Amino acid sequence: MAVSAFVKTNVSGTLLWEDGTGTPLTLTLAFDRGDFALSGLNETLNERVAIERRGRYINSAYGNRVYPAFSLSCWVSAFQDSGVAPGNAITFLTRATGSAYAAAVSTLGAGAAVPFAFDQTYTLEGTDWGDSADHTFTLADCEVLDFAFSEAADGLSIAINGVVRGAITGDLDMTEIA
Repeated sequence: MAVSAFVKTNVSGTLLWEDGTGTPLTLTLAFDRGDFALSGLNETLNERVAIERRGRYINSAYGNRVYPAFSLSCWVSAFQDSGVAPGNAITFLTRATGSAYAAAVSTLGAGAAVPFAFDQTYTLEGTDWGDSADHTFTLADCEVLDFAFSEAADGLSIAINGVVRGAITGDLDMTEIA
């Protein structure tokens, strides 16, 4: 893909969430605030370890797996959209009883003891700006560690914080060194 000559802004991105069922239950975020962030990236999904002998640096090596962090916030129109598809972020994350996401399955596997994880695809619009294609990457097995609700004069919102447990693929490609 050719290098783009146009710098994009927060109005150019979209986020798609998919669960682990055979035909994934999906949610394209409609009320995200355009503040998605991904941190803890490097050339691999491994930490860098300095090898020392008696206090002196010998060389560097790859060590344990690292888990990049993500964050975003969404406007809140309702706490849960039970029975309504496609629903909202809170409904997807809590898999509310009676909602379109009640039967959602973690991408880490089925079962009540398995933490809920989902795949998250970020798409950056490119073709509207003369690029040969849109730009996308997928974060596999995303776990939300917490989300917080806040009230404000400019709108109610939730802030979501999580980690990426799986691979990062697509136009941003990072894997763990075995």
